[in-house]
Amino acid sequence: MLAIKEVPFLLLMSIPILRQLKVCESLKIASSLGYSEAAAWWKIILPQWFAKIRFPMLAVIAYSLSVVDVALIIGPTNPPTFAVLVWQWFNDPDLNLLPRASAGAVILFVIATLLIGLARLIEFVVVKYVNQWQYSGATQFAFRENHYL
Repeated sequence: MLAIKEVPFLLLMSIPILRQLKVCESLKIASSLGYSEAAAWWKIILPQWFAKIRFPMLAVIAYSLSVVDVALIIGPTNPPTFAVLVWQWFNDPDLNLLPRASAGAVILFVIATLLIGLARLIEFVVVKYVNQWQYSGATQFAFRENHYL
């Protein structure tokens, strides 16, 4: 359900990014250099798009970890997620739960920071691995012959 909720956000964030990238002009230039349309999208447009969509993606990671409203709507009778549990501790009238809620908020922050760091690490490794293929000059997808991916 959360993925269904976040896909439109990422699509809406992609619209101005793709306008900035001038996709039609980039595809024409790539075609004049001998790139197929698919290769142009993978080698030229996608890396530029990903560099600009990075912060909305990180926002989605942080939001999906700490979301309370979706979890309350989807599964009010199920065991709560950790974010919902922390929210319930903060709203409980018993003040003895306030230190537990504060610790839970700090743990949520640490988990979100680690997940964002993991996402950045994965991005770094993928970019480092794919750079050879991206800059090789191959105009078609020759995955099997060249073993770039």
